[in-house]
Amino acid sequence: MSVGLCAFAQQLLQQKMTVGVQRGTIREVLNQMEMQGKFYFSYNSEVVPDDRVITVSYRDQTIEAILNGMLGPGFRYQVADNHIIIKSGAGAGIVISGRVVDMYGEPVEYVSVYERNLKVSTISDQGGHFRLPIRQQQPAYEVSFSRQFFLDTVLHIQSQYAIKTPVVLRSDISTLDSVSFSGIQEHWLAKRMMGARNRINSINLGRMFDEQPFQLSVLPGVSSKNRLSSQQVNKFSFSLLGGYAGGVNGFELGTVFNIVQGDMRYSQTGGVFNIVGGNMEGVQIGGIYNYVDKHAEGVQISGIFNHSRSLKGLQLAGISNWSCHKKDSSVVVTAGMQIGGIFNRTNTIQGMQIAGITNWNYRNGYGWQIAGIVSKNRHFRGAQISGLMNYAQQRSKGVHIAGLLNLSRKSMNGVQVAGLFNYASVVKGVQIGLVNVADTFSGVAVGLINVARKGKHSLNVTAMEWQPFNLAYKSGTDRFYSIIHAGANPVEGYRLLSFGYGLGHRLAKRERHELIQELSCHGFYAGNWDDLNSLARYQLLYQYSLSHSVGFYAGPAVTVVLPGRRGRYEGYGFPSDNGYPSVMIGNNLKFWIGWTAGISLF
Repeated sequence: MSVGLCAFAQQLLQQKMTVGVQRGTIREVLNQMEMQGKFYFSYNSEVVPDDRVITVSYRDQTIEAILNGMLGPGFRYQVADNHIIIKSGAGAGIVISGRVVDMYGEPVEYVSVYERNLKVSTISDQGGHFRLPIRQQQPAYEVSFSRQFFLDTVLHIQSQYAIKTPVVLRSDISTLDSVSFSGIQEHWLAKRMMGARNRINSINLGRMFDEQPFQLSVLPGVSSKNRLSSQQVNKFSFSLLGGYAGGVNGFELGTVFNIVQGDMRYSQTGGVFNIVGGNMEGVQIGGIYNYVDKHAEGVQISGIFNHSRSLKGLQLAGISNWSCHKKDSSVVVTAGMQIGGIFNRTNTIQGMQIAGITNWNYRNGYGWQIAGIVSKNRHFRGAQISGLMNYAQQRSKGVHIAGLLNLSRKSMNGVQVAGLFNYASVVKGVQIGLVNVADTFSGVAVGLINVARKGKHSLNVTAMEWQPFNLAYKSGTDRFYSIIHAGANPVEGYRLLSFGYGLGHRLAKRERHELIQELSCHGFYAGNWDDLNSLARYQLLYQYSLSHSVGFYAGPAVTVVLPGRRGRYEGYGFPSDNGYPSVMIGNNLKFWIGWTAGISLF
């Protein structure tokens, strides 16, 4: 891996070349160096005496050594792109330079070299060379060398700024070929904004943090804390564009973005995004994006997306909220509220989720879920309201209302209400829907079709006083089952076709004997589809079971008919044309007492 721009200056100044001149000017030597090195010098001729006549000869020397020997002390060098800028060193402090090697004499790159008290740092290049400019002149300096997988080394320097003997680092556990990034350094956006120097310092100096009252910055690496801003915990931080700090214990404002390596407490506002590598406690506001790598406690508000590993408080996003971790689906719960314009995702929620499209929980939900389309959990307890579907991989308890489907793959204890279909393996409560399906019912299902795989299923062949041939399918439980009915009377002059739906309930059972009541509604065709009629029927039945699959039943029935026609159609009859006495109720209703008898199969 290459350090990139952060080490380019040292690489260029450590480039070796051979130059010389006999009674020539400094300008001539600089031109020779430019031609050999494919770079350019930039300087003020009033500062650098480029017309001074000199005689010099340098063979296989570094650019920095040639400049120091030719110009003498009092100058400093800055690299920008392929330019070396020569500046006056007056009032600029000193430069500590040297080389870092391992126990075998091999150069060590990516070493953080820093003066901790003065908060200045640099990084060694691929050859192990470093230059540490220090503006404040002091009697002594304490220079530290830190690198991942090596023991820290500290040198006390008093008067010698160029360290002649290479600094030797001893291995700590094992040496890798390249730097290994972790934590906030892995974040797809943060690593692009931080730059290589800040990322390497964060790794090498991960255990070193200092508290500071404030930090002012333009971009990461360009701040009032020089090169060690990644290790500062600030009470106040302001970034003209974006900043990078070790932590915040107060207030942070970035007009574009904020990146924090550790924890953020109290308040953080970023015009575009905020990224926190530790915990967040307080309020985080981002124009587009908020990211907390660990626990968030407080409020996250963003225009598009909020993320935390766990949450206690509120997440409010224009599109999506995530409170989970992609590598660990067992991390602690989200306690509070998530409101997302499209999508909410967490491991376990305790509180409320509101999403325009989807609430998606890897594990459990406790409380309220409201979604425009779907809510999904492993276990759920509370109230779910979705425009399309509520789904629980295992158990659910509470109230579940969906425009289309409610699905609980194991047990449901409570109420399921769906426009089309309800399913639970075990139902302890109420299902209300067009189709209700369960393996085991210990409750009530209200719908056109109720199916209990381990409940009641029977095909019934029935005769009634007004229609001799009838088929009915009964499904559900003995406590409460649905009936789908169809019948016909083929006798000329009495022809009828009927279809109906009803509900049944077993009143009592003793061994093979059962007492049943059923209430049903029927529509019947009597010669004209535009002139349909309807009736309601209640029947009290005694059933004797010959076996588990076969039973006979019979009993009285009361029928109330509401005619829809005024005349008869040739060949067709009417239910009241049965010879049984009937009674008129008002002008339209007619009722009579009849009978039902039949056989139940399966």
